[in-house]
Amino acid sequence: MATTQTEMETMSYAIPDAALEQDIAILGKKGRGKTYTAKGLVERLLDMGRRVIVLDPLSTWWGLKATASGKEGYPIVVFGGPHADVQLDDGMGRGLGRFLAAEHISAVIDLGLMRKAEQSRVVADLLEEMFAKNRDPVTLVLEEADAFAPQNPMGDGNTRVLGEVDRIARRGRGFGFRLISLTQRPAKIHKDVLTQLSTLIALGVTSPQDRDAIKAWVEGNADRDKAREVMDSLASLRVGEGWIWAPDLDLLKRVHFPKIKTLDTSATPKAGEKRIEPKRLAKADLTRIEEKLKKEIEPKKEAGRPVSVVGVDAEGKIYERGLIQGRKEGHGSCYAACLKDIGEKIAAMKPAFLPPAVEVSGSHDLLVIDQIPALERKQAPVRPKAAGELGAPARSMLEEAQRRFPCKFTWGQLAALTKRKARGGSFHTARKELIEGGHVYEDGEKVIPAVTEKRPAPSQAELLEVWISAMPAPANELLRVLASYPHPLSADELATRTNRKPTGGSWHTAISMLRSNGLIKEQARGVYVLGDLAT
Repeated sequence: MATTQTEMETMSYAIPDAALEQDIAILGKKGRGKTYTAKGLVERLLDMGRRVIVLDPLSTWWGLKATASGKEGYPIVVFGGPHADVQLDDGMGRGLGRFLAAEHISAVIDLGLMRKAEQSRVVADLLEEMFAKNRDPVTLVLEEADAFAPQNPMGDGNTRVLGEVDRIARRGRGFGFRLISLTQRPAKIHKDVLTQLSTLIALGVTSPQDRDAIKAWVEGNADRDKAREVMDSLASLRVGEGWIWAPDLDLLKRVHFPKIKTLDTSATPKAGEKRIEPKRLAKADLTRIEEKLKKEIEPKKEAGRPVSVVGVDAEGKIYERGLIQGRKEGHGSCYAACLKDIGEKIAAMKPAFLPPAVEVSGSHDLLVIDQIPALERKQAPVRPKAAGELGAPARSMLEEAQRRFPCKFTWGQLAALTKRKARGGSFHTARKELIEGGHVYEDGEKVIPAVTEKRPAPSQAELLEVWISAMPAPANELLRVLASYPHPLSADELATRTNRKPTGGSWHTAISMLRSNGLIKEQARGVYVLGDLAT
């Protein structure tokens, strides 16, 4: 399509307000102005009174607190980093998430001084709490989004963060979330996250892998016929110039993005130049913020024991405390019964091995264990873990089981729903923690969470959407097609309806994944039908 000179001129508002209500991807190689463009969008949102939370691993977004001319900027709160208003450590994620969900404030979560493992922990905890508690509109900005949603996550920490970002990208809109995701390597960001974003801002991409990632977005969101001019021009775009593509708004435009009002702390100083330092920074009401944040972060105590914060309602917490108290009383009753039995058996033995001063009777009240050196006492049993003490894999599986109750899933299905594998040390440890802690029960192959409240069972259509969201491509595509046909489909029919070939690693992996989770059944060799999504 031809691009007019008018369209190429600098625009005050290159992106319409309606696009700010959608999830946005800003893609471009290093030095093309991704952060600069995103800051322009955030400035508009702040001017409109919107709430914005920035996850910043580069320590560049604090510049929102100052203007380019040296005046005070936006009184946004910076948590962590070299310009922190409030110091941040990796144990504050949950409390900070609850605080940000409850308060109408904008914030920068500066992760630049943290190690990668610390970043993963605080981000996963923060997003998990915000998703559970937030219900008001909020725009979440992911600077270097491929760090939060990597195509190939390594370790439980990265997997947890990816799971939370993916959940917000898929289902966050109903809970008030809007995403602005920035990356210089589109090929490195997870495709399930990238393809969920509605508006594309492309600032200049040259590598074949990154251009292929943009093609994947086009195939999932836009008209392929319109993609040619965009793809052909990506390598030649100048700094600050890019394409805005919002298919839902029928918008495709090549523009120069306007200057931002705040301090450009993301600019790289040239040789001999000094990094820009602000003259004045806007100040937030830190006294009120620190008081409220302190209440969320400090562990609440009851009877000298921390109370779990996992479980979003009071009933869940009461139930959890009941389980702990029940186990305590049960152990005490068992111990007393054992003492009585031992006392009676020792009395019947006419025990000459006891010290003369020890009186033995059938009554366990007269038996003093410390005076019997010949009996070997066992250590007290290890206290089962409360919900708030569970490891990340156990906690995520428990929350998924609780959220979907009264549906029952197998361990393998719970692992798949939380994007984990049902094998390995971390999975078996999680399973053991949940069973020994009384958080779940096993009914044959099904896992039942310890939930007291009565809930209506989700419909088959709702369960289908849950699994389609949890499964990667092409497994989710095959599942959707099978669900839409009342009769069995052969592999060739499935392949035709999903525009794929019924051969190769990705096809066999998808079939195996669906079959192992019971989501499809093979009626005959190479003939499939929809399985049991849950019971």
